[in-house]
Amino acid sequence: MSKEKPPAAQSLEETALRIFNMDISPEEWVAKNAHIVGVSSFNDYSYKNKELESFIYKVHEYLLSKEKNIISNLRKQFLTKDEIAMIEKNSENDW
Repeated sequence: MSKEKPPAAQSLEETALRIFNMDISPEEWVAKNAHIVGVSSFNDYSYKNKELESFIYKVHEYLLSKEKNIISNLRKQFLTKDEIAMIEKNSENDW
């Protein structure tokens, strides 16, 4: 039996709504943004907005996946070669 997640504070839910653009799919969001996510605890909470909750949980499935190349494959599906090159260049400079 899984442990129930605590409810997100209203301020956290509002922040999540700003961060997670639900005008696109969770897969596209990951393709565009995975490289800027260092640590995230958004998936540690339940949300009043169940659409937001589902979106966050799906994003985190990808971010935490042990499946090799999953984010790379999503980038190939949703981004141009130039966008991928820019992400890779910026990611190299981060470390």
